Amino acid sequence: MTWEPVRPELVAEVRYEHVMSGRFRRGGRLVRFRPDRTPESCTYRQLEEVAPAELAAIFTEVAS
Repeated sequence: MTWEPVRPELVAEVRYEHVMSGRFRRGGRLVRFRPDRTPESCTYRQLEEVAPAELAAIFTEVAS
């Protein structure tokens, strides 16, 4: 595999399932382009960290 650096010129809002080791996992999806944002204003610190759900709680709700 090769790596090509890119210039950050556009900002896009994406939906994602999971971030692992600084990379989006399980296919991010484009929501929209954001002309109101600059590339410099977008960092990993702004990502919302959601705690993983407990499996027992999920399966209890489904079984009810």
